[in-house]
Amino acid sequence: MSRYHQLRVQLSINAAPDRVWAALVDVEQIKKWWGAAQGRIELRQRGLWALAWKGERQGFGHVLSGLVRWLRPKQRLRVEPLVYFNPAQPAPQLMRMSLSITRAAGRTRVAVRQEPLGEALDWGSYSREAARAWKAALENLKRFLED
Repeated sequence: MSRYHQLRVQLSINAAPDRVWAALVDVEQIKKWWGAAQGRIELRQRGLWALAWKGERQGFGHVLSGLVRWLRPKQRLRVEPLVYFNPAQPAPQLMRMSLSITRAAGRTRVAVRQEPLGEALDWGSYSREAARAWKAALENLKRFLED
């Protein structure tokens, strides 16, 4: 997939890498900074990575679910395939997602990358909205860890 199709968002946080990693992979912490209603993350090869947010009515709204394809604990993970279910879209998006953290200049940089797998259903619209959502989520993560 070309770089053109990749969604990339990053942010520097004034927190130790271990704290940032824990906040990215611990469901109880994710609920606090990202607002997920529930989830399950198994940090192992082919482990489940799933998060769900409540909908406006009963049941769930958005769901992200996939398998951990590659893992370097406390540094990087890749979820592939990752499926995004949104009740406002006619069909789910199928993609891969990478989360990574690095230390530089006394801060921890968090980077998110997503890209479609196969034929993307309106990837342009999805990636613009997802980039905005990831920027907001990472700002929430930053406030959560720096406060």
